[in-house]
Amino acid sequence: MEEPTGARPSVVIVGAGFAGLRLARGLSRAPVGVTILDRHNYHTFVPLLYQVATAGLEPEEIAQPIRHILRGVPNARFRLNTVIGVDLGRRAVITDAGEVRYDYLVLAAGSTTNYFGQDLAQVTSALRDLDDAERLRDQVLGTFEAASAEEDAARCRQLMTLIVVGGGPTGVELAGALAELQRHVLPHDYPDLDLSSARILLLEATDRILPGMPKALQGKAQAKLSELGVEIRFGAPVADADADGVTLRGIHYDDASSSERAMAAAEKLIQVDRVHVLIGPYGSDLTRAVVGVAREHGRLLWNHGGAVDDIHRPGHSVVSILTPVSRYFGGFFELVRSLDVHARKAVVLHRRSSRFGGLAARGAQAAGRRAGFVVDALTYSRLPEDLLQLLAKLRRQQPDLILSAGSFEDDCAVAQEIIATGMRTRPFALTAAAIREFGETLGADAEGIFAPSQWEPEARYMVDFGPSASQVARRIRSMGAIADYPAAQGYAACLIAEHCLKEAGRADDEALWRAACSLDCTTFFGRFRINPRTGIQEGHEMVWIQWQGGRKVVVWPPSVA
Repeated sequence: MEEPTGARPSVVIVGAGFAGLRLARGLSRAPVGVTILDRHNYHTFVPLLYQVATAGLEPEEIAQPIRHILRGVPNARFRLNTVIGVDLGRRAVITDAGEVRYDYLVLAAGSTTNYFGQDLAQVTSALRDLDDAERLRDQVLGTFEAASAEEDAARCRQLMTLIVVGGGPTGVELAGALAELQRHVLPHDYPDLDLSSARILLLEATDRILPGMPKALQGKAQAKLSELGVEIRFGAPVADADADGVTLRGIHYDDASSSERAMAAAEKLIQVDRVHVLIGPYGSDLTRAVVGVAREHGRLLWNHGGAVDDIHRPGHSVVSILTPVSRYFGGFFELVRSLDVHARKAVVLHRRSSRFGGLAARGAQAAGRRAGFVVDALTYSRLPEDLLQLLAKLRRQQPDLILSAGSFEDDCAVAQEIIATGMRTRPFALTAAAIREFGETLGADAEGIFAPSQWEPEARYMVDFGPSASQVARRIRSMGAIADYPAAQGYAACLIAEHCLKEAGRADDEALWRAACSLDCTTFFGRFRINPRTGIQEGHEMVWIQWQGGRKVVVWPPSVA
């Protein structure tokens, strides 16, 4: 143990950074003895670490021996120790070489990298000291060495994509220095490498870089980085990272099923949060409202919640993953024919004012005609007020099968009344019956009822990329949600958008639209192929379920049942 020497008070400073050394030099004329403890025997000029990390400077150019710095401080001495702890009661600093007693203790050990609660230390490169800088330099140069030997173009682009997280001074300086390296040095070192595919992304969780600095300087820095080719992504908080890439945490707002709130949220996501991928809300009316906002700002909307056909029109503004309403009942007539070869007459019910119901009815009539059925549409204005009149019309029709394209409440009311009056046909289908709550509401009366569903966990697809249906279902449940088609639709939209981002190589709506138009694939959600004029989904087919024994069972098409 080292005891304080002489009558002078002993000041122990932990850390030989800027703060520790400035304090020691400031005490040079004070009647105290100063001991500086540090695990390195050199002081690092931290502001220039990014230059070492980008091979602009050698490590020794920004490091100076601590003892040399302290030559003009007669009352200071340096000890090369790693501090383990402090015993405040005994006034002792515990190090790997023993204890150092003090009268006054100053902790100036610096800081550590803040990962904001994420476990990213093993898959990212920090930049806090010389070791970090040298390690990062070797990594950066190593990736270009690997890219120069890579034959696969997509893998080569991935290797040459450098991501800097954080738009503070260090992140901005590092991104700029990497861009200078890419522009002025690497073309000479790697003449055979197509560096036009190389990318530098700066991810910032807020809406500006260099927070705390004047807006004029922020703007100049942003302009300079853009000039150097750095892609800045605002509103891009990192949620996870692995060897293949970075996962961003999505920004979302509750629209409370209000078109006005949905439009305001979309406006904020575009104007304030400046998101790169705009995912739509759930529900056709809300989606239609948000499409208007997206078009006004020239943004591409990834639609997972609006199935009505009229959301789409020529022009690249909406990419949909959903089978449109006009094709909801398309496969049902084939299913009915497999159950009853003599069935010929069908009736489809819907609310008169419902755009969804009208589109579904017209689609059912067209699909029915192609399959040799006669399909009539019966409408109502309000339920339960119109039920008696509706049932009277049904009784006169005597259909072989009944379809209903109503809201959840309407379909439940129709089903309960038809079953209670004994008018139920053997093939009986309702759009709302695909929801889990339908079985809970009808109980045993749900048995045998059919429903079209955009997705079911039990549907078996051979996927071209991404997780399987069972894996998606587990992930959705792990988040405390029900593994039903509404959640899966959102997941599928993000999966397709992510794939298009990789194909496009940048978060540019024009490039993403082209990537989406050229994509014909199968994911856990089924087939994806859009109309290149309107973005409406043409490849995806509805899955048909039937309530059996209190649960939903996939029964059509045979390829996934």
